Amino acid sequence: RIVRGAAVGGQRAVLDPGPVAGVPETPAFRGGGLQEVAVHPQFATNGLVYFTYNKAGEPGPKPPERQSAVTLARGRFDGRGLTNIEELFAGDWRLATSGSRLAFGPGGFIYMTTGAPAGEQAQKLDTVYGKVLRLREDGRAPDDNPFMIRAAARPEIYTYGHRDQLGLT
Repeated sequence: RIVRGAAVGGQRAVLDPGPVAGVPETPAFRGGGLQEVAVHPQFATNGLVYFTYNKAGEPGPKPPERQSAVTLARGRFDGRGLTNIEELFAGDWRLATSGSRLAFGPGGFIYMTTGAPAGEQAQKLDTVYGKVLRLREDGRAPDDNPFMIRAAARPEIYTYGHRDQLGLT
């Protein structure tokens, strides 16, 4: 939903009653839904909004489990809703969900955290979970990421060995 007037000196903020149009629907499941919403550094001129969520996959063997993939998308905000939604990146499918945070860095890069609260995924380079990913604004991995040329490693990985990163600046 949109909060209007929050940054205007002395005015009372008003919460729009309806949801932001154009946000992709995500089925209700534990850990599903939006994880992070961030505006592009040039939002005033390009209107781009980036967001992460857990995309729902097939049901798991023990309902209500289901497969999910952490996903980065963007759309253009027109003042009322998002248009031109693009999925830029999706992680591998797994029987768990991932928290995620976003930060824009110098050089037009996006840093995206992913969670791996249990098991060994945070230490493995063949999965994006338990990592900080570094991506271009279009979701592609930069050519100079640390594991770009390592066989069987995900090229999006910038740092690894993290569990659940609850903040990113």
